[in-house]
Amino acid sequence: MRRSHDTLLEKALDGHVRSLGRLISAIEDGEPAAIEAVEMLEAGGDRGGAHVLAITGPPGVGKSTLIERLITRYRSRGERVAVLLVDPSSPQRGGAVLGDRLRMQNHATDPGVFMRSLGNRGHLGGVTRTTSEVLWLLEAGPFERILVETVGVGQSGLEIRGLADTVLVVLVPEGGDGVQAMKAGLLEIADLLAVNKADRPGAQQFARQLGDVGVPVLCMSAGRDEGVDELVEALESLRGQQQQERRAREPVRRFTALMAEQIGARLEQIIGAGAEGAVEAVVDDLRARRVSPQGAVRRVLSDPELLVELLGVGEESGR
Repeated sequence: MRRSHDTLLEKALDGHVRSLGRLISAIEDGEPAAIEAVEMLEAGGDRGGAHVLAITGPPGVGKSTLIERLITRYRSRGERVAVLLVDPSSPQRGGAVLGDRLRMQNHATDPGVFMRSLGNRGHLGGVTRTTSEVLWLLEAGPFERILVETVGVGQSGLEIRGLADTVLVVLVPEGGDGVQAMKAGLLEIADLLAVNKADRPGAQQFARQLGDVGVPVLCMSAGRDEGVDELVEALESLRGQQQQERRAREPVRRFTALMAEQIGARLEQIIGAGAEGAVEAVVDDLRARRVSPQGAVRRVLSDPELLVELLGVGEESGR
């Protein structure tokens, strides 16, 4: 099994579309051999020079139309493009609701374009649990551009900030009344703001409202193919320094996220199996509301022995 995944990885890095798709499916399904193959890739640090652009914003602002326009521009330069579409998961099947090429038929048969829908399977943050691994795989492959369309707005869509070189937030003029609310969430992660459908009334006024956010603001109309060239130039000007910064911080960010995930799972396992001793006392106090969850956290963090007991550190080795 391990050898088959190594072969898939080798072919995927050469740009073999079917192998790439199969390996991504194996990663999404949590197959240990597939994840190990990508972990070895990450440990080697060879992720290539692809530019990872996240495109996010509220539903209905025209993100998919814009992506189609960007693909056209990049392909005209001879660049290979990978597109990840993070979609809400199907409650029945767990996969992405939308098909890989449903929204971008113009490029469906282009061998220089790879498209993949990823179901978020309830994972918050605008991405999926495996987006980081999939991005590593794509960046190590033959692609010059990687476009990620994310779900979620506001505080639930911010995780993409740690994964992308550049974050483009797309809005429409009708969003003017919600600017102040968005400043506390979605707008904070933007490197560039695009006011799409700028032919509609109020577009210029809305763009001026966004002017104090501290990032460039461009008006455009993806449907009319207007302003897209200017957007491409602006994105290119942001690329260099941000890419270096992101790649320096990404391993630490991933370590922190994975530790939090593993500790959370461990806590659920320990408490679910029936807490004992000092841990049982904490759980009892929580259930009886003698202590708040925040207070319980402070109690545990201030007591190293209790923390070790709660996490069950060394439990397996002592058996």
